[in-house]
Amino acid sequence: MKENLVQELEKLVKDFPLDNRDRFGRAIEGPLWSGSDIAHKIIELIKSDKRLEIFDNHHQRFGDSSYMISYNDLLLWLEESTRRIGADKSVDNLFKYTAAKSVSVQYVELIIGTLADSEYTFCNGIKLTSPHNLANLELAATLVNESYYAQTPYPKVTMVLIGYVNHPIIHKRADIDYGMWEKIETPHEQLEDVRLCISLSRHPRHGIHSLARTYSVSADLPFLKKGTSWSLLPFKYPSMQNSILEMELRNADELLNKYQNLEPDFKQHLKIPLHKLNDYGSGEDSVDKAIDLRTCLESIFLGEDDKEQIGFRLALRASLLLGTDFGNRKEIFSLMKKTYSITSRAVHNGKFDKKDKIKDLDKAAQLARKALIHLINNGPVDWEELELRK
Repeated sequence: MKENLVQELEKLVKDFPLDNRDRFGRAIEGPLWSGSDIAHKIIELIKSDKRLEIFDNHHQRFGDSSYMISYNDLLLWLEESTRRIGADKSVDNLFKYTAAKSVSVQYVELIIGTLADSEYTFCNGIKLTSPHNLANLELAATLVNESYYAQTPYPKVTMVLIGYVNHPIIHKRADIDYGMWEKIETPHEQLEDVRLCISLSRHPRHGIHSLARTYSVSADLPFLKKGTSWSLLPFKYPSMQNSILEMELRNADELLNKYQNLEPDFKQHLKIPLHKLNDYGSGEDSVDKAIDLRTCLESIFLGEDDKEQIGFRLALRASLLLGTDFGNRKEIFSLMKKTYSITSRAVHNGKFDKKDKIKDLDKAAQLARKALIHLINNGPVDWEELELRK
């Protein structure tokens, strides 16, 4: 069967030219070979092999979605693959797929507005690289075109974080209700951990912001309708910033190695201030950034039972944790009290006073960064013990 299928596919691509119509034309009118004798012959060959029944009016799972597929869709994939890598290898890839229970595919997070001096693979296996390195070359080209050549204010996808998913091969008949699809385990937490640790390795003005996550699969795998199985993320436009230095990536990797090994509840607790400090490094207006910073500081230095003298207690704890001597503790205490007052006006009035020194927010953000690094390196702080100097 394989030999006959290879011969007919080679004849198909020889008899019919490469389809240069736009995707809408192809979708409306169908492939150039639609209704031809050779297409009919190939589909009959496909029907004769029971391994390929999973492509006959079945739902094919891809990521968080599923798509109705048919033998025509399979023939279209075989045609495109034959033009790219030859009929023999295309048919081999098809039967490797049908024999497997799962395949490895990329799970990708899109980073916007930030370049890196080099690509980097982190200790948890996540890779920071260019969009050009996506397995889905069509998606890679689309991201580049829409980021750099679009005339609309589309966010520029400048880098991607790539993890891998053991994607199950699931085909289900369309006429049977199977209930809920099985959940696919994705490395979304590992992607988030890497992004937050990169952000923490940089100046707080330069957050690392992402747009969405999706699956990226090579054209060698017969996922016939890859679609756009996107998970959109809370989005803040990035600030103007320098590229990520290789030294910052190494520092981020060291932080990540410790962060991912923290006690789970404490690690989860740190996600709030880490996210809010990253949000402070966005391109939002100063009032919004001040509110993010206030949330970050309160999450670091205060607990749910700290409801009295909040500003004083926050400043005291920051000075005791981060100060190196009496003079330095005094400076930190004063800065944190001023920061709390400034951010309070942002929260309650939606604006600053003329006397407010907005540059003090950057200094406070640097202290928040220092505190988070301390907590990742050393674990939770007993604030009562610190205050009473046990």
